Amino acid sequence: MDTGDARASVEVGRRRAPRLDVGAWKSAVARVVFLALTWWALCDGDPSSLTFGLVVVGVVAAVSFVLSPPRRHAWTLRSVAGFTLFFLKGSVHGGFDVARRALSPSLPISPVLVRYPMRLPEGAPQALFRITLCLMPGTLSADVEGEELVVHALVDRGQVIHEELAGLELRVRRLFGLGGTPPPPEGAHA
Repeated sequence: MDTGDARASVEVGRRRAPRLDVGAWKSAVARVVFLALTWWALCDGDPSSLTFGLVVVGVVAAVSFVLSPPRRHAWTLRSVAGFTLFFLKGSVHGGFDVARRALSPSLPISPVLVRYPMRLPEGAPQALFRITLCLMPGTLSADVEGEELVVHALVDRGQVIHEELAGLELRVRRLFGLGGTPPPPEGAHA
């Protein structure tokens, strides 16, 4: 056996641990900060939970990194701030709209399922898109079938819902620095 074969067999036998992409540090830091804030909120900011909280956040972060390694995303503080304002505004507007429909039986409700082809990469961009669309008045992410998202809407607004989904998708693209506007979707009712 020559030296090249020996090196190749050693390389095959040796398993390399996955490395964190240098550009993925923002995603990793954001995840740890989110976990820490969640722990703090669950414990009502009680300082006595800090020691145990550090252990829990560390373990949960480590497990999440193994199950879903952080990926490189080009988000900036400005894009995060803009999306946060959009998210808060959407939360308030969506809450008022649903409450208004629940309290006023005369408002129209004509539920419909809408199919929307997602053009975002898998992982955090798609997850954020699906979560955030629930803020749009009367909409809910019902199912994912391949690259298509099935959206439940309280009112059939025709093509308007497809335009709103495309607008939300564009905001998510900007947040993650995915650049370029994808071609318009060919949406359909389910």
